[in-house]
This record gives sequence, C-alpha cells and structure tokens, in this order.
Amino acid sequence: MGKRGPAPKGEYPNQSAVLSTRIRPDTRNALVAAAKASHRSLSQEIEHRLTRTFKDDKTLVEIFGGRKNFALVRILAATFEFAGTDNGAHWTDDPKEFHQVVTAINTVLSGLRPIGDTDYEPEGSDNISKIIAEGENTRGQRNAWRMLHAVQNADPALPLAEGTVREHLAGVLKNDLGKLINRPKIIYGNADEMRAEAERLRKLEKKRKPK
Repeated sequence: MGKRGPAPKGEYPNQSAVLSTRIRPDTRNALVAAAKASHRSLSQEIEHRLTRTFKDDKTLVEIFGGRKNFALVRILAATFEFAGTDNGAHWTDDPKEFHQVVTAINTVLSGLRPIGDTDYEPEGSDNISKIIAEGENTRGQRNAWRMLHAVQNADPALPLAEGTVREHLAGVLKNDLGKLINRPKIIYGNADEMRAEAERLRKLEKKRKPK
C-alpha cells in the first residue's frame, strides 16, 4: 500500500475523497497560477473554485431565480454599454439615448419570444424580421441584434488563453441560455434583402399555423 502524503492544511483540512479527471493544459496552468497567488495547494484551489460555483448558483437562484434569468439580465445590461451621449451624460439622463436602450431591450425580449399563438402581436420567433420589414432599423435594435448574434456564435469551450473577455462572457451566456438563444432569427443585408427575408419567414409562419 502506498504511503500517504501529509494531512491537508488551510481552508479545506478534511479532504479525503479522491476525484480524478482530465482537463486542458491551459485550464491547469490557470489553476496552478491561481493556487500560487492565493497560497493554496492545487487541490485546495480546485475545491475553492468548485465550492464557489455552487455558492454562486445558490445566490443566482435566490436573487434572479436561476442562471437563465441571470444570463438574460446580463444580455440586457450589455446593450447599455452601447449607449452614450455626445456630452458624456449617462443614458438615463438623455431622452434619446434612453429611448434607444428601451428599444434594444424590447428587441432582445421580442427575439427570444417562444413560438405560439398569443393575444398580442408580434408572435413567433421571426419578430425581429418583422421589425426590420417595418423599416424601424434603429441604433437600439442594431445593438440588440449585435449582442444576440455574438452569443449565438460564441464558443463556450474557448480556451482560457484565447479570446477576449467579451467572447468568454458570450460563451458563458450561450451555455446558460441553452436552446433559448437559438430563437432569434437575425438577418443581415441591405434593406431590400432584409424585407425579402422577412416576407419569406412570414409565409413559413403562416404555413405552420393550423387552419
């Protein structure tokens, strides 16, 4: 029988269960660097970070109702970052910028709307296309499409050593939102191309509805 190492010390002295797993080299390097900075052993750093994620999950449930709700709030908050005024005032103090932010929020939520009959319009997942066809391509809407498109095309498995902070955040949001992020149908092109695509989607939606 192999000789046991010294008893664990520090924040997690009762480590006795063994967990064997494989991780990518860049993740391990990040853990080693974090352990060195925090003066923990590698195993204690791993447990610290795992424990923190469970605490974060509990906090998100208590405050936001879950990770999906938090991800939605984070996407909406990200649209605020595009708001700004020429005089440096906060968007909440400028009527025009405030309107753009409200437009962006409405566009994001409309794009995520579930398919199905409702008592109000627009309905279905093609409502962003409907908005485009109506010729209301405002800056707030463009910002919303930009955020949704970034999350849709994010890579949740992007290595830590690659990508930007925004790209990693988009990957986290994509993972937390799951299939929900696939609902928006985002169209690019000139005005005529977008209207034509919107009309095509409307016809498809009409065919799907029972007579």
